[in-house]
Amino acid sequence: MEEKAIDHIKLRTSLALNKLLLQSKLYKDLDFDDTIKFAKSYSKISTNADLRKATVSDNFNAKSNVRFSTLISIVEGMGFTLVEFAEVYNSIKKTEIDQFAKGLQKKNK
Repeated sequence: MEEKAIDHIKLRTSLALNKLLLQSKLYKDLDFDDTIKFAKSYSKISTNADLRKATVSDNFNAKSNVRFSTLISIVEGMGFTLVEFAEVYNSIKKTEIDQFAKGLQKKNK
């Protein structure tokens, strides 16, 4: 696969994960029952997913190619389903990816 396509997938995946994380942070103020648990930090996600915090961070910041098993662990560790992740992933527009990439470049300088 061409490097440009791989970068696009990494960015899109990372953006979708970040959107889910934002969603979970917004849920913190809502009154859910105790059966719904949303992870709101890399630390909590890494604990829930049984992954290193650096692995979680790298995937949220498009620094690595996410393996499918890792992606599932992260998504479920956040308290979401793969279907919910896919819905967010499919809703992302190219302009959002471009803007996200620029933000990551500034952040990594």
